[in-house]
Parts: sequence; structure tokens; C-alpha cells
Amino acid sequence: MKSIYYFTCSLMILFSSVSFAETSTCVDKAQVKDVMKDFDFYGSAQWDLCNDKNRLTQVSKALILLKGLKLQNATGPFSQNILKEQPYDFFKKRVSKIVFEASCDDSTTTAYVIHEQKQIIHICPREQEVIDTAATLVHEARHLDGYRHVDCKRGLYSLQPGNGACDSSYELKGSYAINVDFYLKVASTSSVSPALRQFAKSNTLYYLTERFNALPGDLKDGLFLTNMDNQVSFFDGTSNPAIKTLKTGAIQFLNGNAHPDIADQPKGIDLATTENYGCLLGSVKMVCYSLRDTSDTFTLNWKQIRPLSIYAVSTDRGHLQMTITDKQDRIADLPQDFEDLKRMRESDFNLKPNRAKILKIQQRRPYTFGGAYEVALKQDGKVFLKEGAGLTPVLTDQRFKNIVGPVVWSPTLEAL
Repeated sequence: MKSIYYFTCSLMILFSSVSFAETSTCVDKAQVKDVMKDFDFYGSAQWDLCNDKNRLTQVSKALILLKGLKLQNATGPFSQNILKEQPYDFFKKRVSKIVFEASCDDSTTTAYVIHEQKQIIHICPREQEVIDTAATLVHEARHLDGYRHVDCKRGLYSLQPGNGACDSSYELKGSYAINVDFYLKVASTSSVSPALRQFAKSNTLYYLTERFNALPGDLKDGLFLTNMDNQVSFFDGTSNPAIKTLKTGAIQFLNGNAHPDIADQPKGIDLATTENYGCLLGSVKMVCYSLRDTSDTFTLNWKQIRPLSIYAVSTDRGHLQMTITDKQDRIADLPQDFEDLKRMRESDFNLKPNRAKILKIQQRRPYTFGGAYEVALKQDGKVFLKEGAGLTPVLTDQRFKNIVGPVVWSPTLEAL
């Protein structure tokens, strides 16, 4: 059992001696005192209620947000109504002590509980948006009901052995399921601002598609294909139903990190992921993210190269190779390591003739590099299944100009 150490000076005592600037950017002192009546705060961190990056401030704002929320029940196929009460009441029933840690073993951890401890949540110093901090508090409180995570068998997190980053199923109603329930209710509540409701929808998509070993409802793994008439369809290996409108594609890429500055480029975007990083490719710039820490980003502005597509293809060594193509029918491989990629300049790209005439290759989930099939798009618009060294033609009655994936999609997901 992990031991816990309580600092001798309670934050409740520290609070009384701190002065606050009376500005509109500061957290209201009366509201903080109001939520602090419900919990014992412990830790060595210092109060700075006028600093949005201060972890104490973020948690205080999250508690104030939770207390003020009057969420409406969501409807639809993904609604399980796990939160039978308002989220603040749910949290308060399960947590009485909040411990602010000076550091945590994993730099990506935002909070945790120890199952042998009762009514205690530990807060890590990693920064979060206020709404995400609020969801984290509810998520960790659900763990205190006895729910634990399992290793991911599919999706991005399956690339990290021993990750413990998924729930076995949505129907189990564990901690990730309560994240979905919380965000669905935020998105369904008319009194919540439109911006926050949209943010909640994006997070709902992320949790549904990335955090469950058994995909919820009618969700399927597959790829998006765009034909010569700009019509998008979803290909799951056997069929490709047409999609009239598509809203979810960019949102579910890399933990919900959709970047409007690149998504709004007039010539659109392309995207791909390897075991180590993912990239959004645009006509003006390329933005890449480390999968170990998606806040670790790299941006490259295009000045000479006119990029066309980016893809990750399996190699005979079992890893994924990130490759870009340009409009002069050339290809260039990107480094395997994200730190090596961050050191690259545009002049470092070694563009070579594309002798295979393959525009791009996308791999379908799950990430089992030896077994999952790949879809290859050739320059003449024909699509092939790549199986070993061979290419088998599919969808022979159509021609396509782009494939994007892997993605998780269904009509009910789109309806969100």
C-alpha cells in the first residue's frame, strides 16, 4: 500500500493569512471559503487565487464550478445516467480530504486515489483546464466506489504496455464511464455556455473512442475515405457507408487536441500517428504531438515544400514509419523519435521520387502491427488492402483522393 504523508500545516490555516487582490481575474474569496467548508485541504502548495496556472486555484475553481452546476440528464444511446445526483454532491459524499502533492510519480497524472484509503483524493501539480479538473475530481471519486482500470487492448494507449489506462467496457459504469456521463450532461444542459457545451461534446467523443476495450454501442474501427466528388465514407474493411456530414474526425485525434489554426487552413488537413507521435499536416504548417505528453508539440511552417499527404506505414521491423508526400510526387520519411523530429528544419527533409506511386497508407485499428490490415491509396485513386507484401483491390467501382485514420465512428456518434 502506498503511504501518505500529511503536512503539519493545513491549507485551511494558510488560507486565513493570505491576502487577495480584488480584481475580476481572481477567484472570489467568499466562494472559496464556501467550498472549503466541505473539505479538509492538506499540502505544501501556496495559495495564489489570482493565478490561473496555480493548481490550488484550478481545483478551487473546479469545486466552485461543480457546486454551481445544475446538470440536466442526457438522452440518447450513450446515456447511462450514472450520476444520480448533481456532481458536487456525488464528489462530497465520497471525498472529505484533498491532498495537494508537491510531485507525483508520473508527470502525466493529474490526480489519484489509493483504494485502501477512505475519502481521500491526491492532487498532482500538473495543470488542467477548470472543466477537466472538475471531471477529474468526479472520475477519482468514482474509483472510491471500488472501480479500477485495466490495460488498454486497443487504441492509442495500447501502445504502452502496462498502461492501466482503460476500462473494460462502458457498460461497467466505471471511472471513464462517469467521465462520459459528466460531459454528456454538461453538453445537454441549456444553462451552460455554448463554448463549454461544445468542449464537453469533444471530450465525450474522446472518452467513448479511446478509453474502453469494448467499443460502446455501434461504434466501429475504420477509416474515412474521400472520393473525387468530396463525398466522405467510412470504411470498416467490409463496407463503406456514405456520410452526409462529418463533424467528429478532427476532434478525436490525439486526446481531443484539435487545433483550429491548422484545421482552418484553406486546403484542409491530413493526419497520422505512429507509436511515438502524431502529426496534423496542413498546406501552411505541420503540427506534431508526442504521445507520451500531448502538450509537447512541434510546429513546422512550410516555405518551400508543397505537402500533399502524411501517413504511417508498417515496416518489416514491426514499427510505424511516418512519411509525407508532396505535389511533385516525392516522399520523405520522418524520424522515429519525437525529439529528433523537433530538431528538424524544412531543409532537412530528404525528398525522393515516389516509385511505388502510393499516395498514402493508413492502418486500421487495433494497433496490432503484425495483424491489423492497412489500406493503401494509389495515385490513380484506387484503394487496396495491404496484406503482407501484396495489395488486394477493394471498392473497385470508386476512385478516392484521400484516406484518414484510424478512426472510430458510427452514425449515433455523429448525432452527438
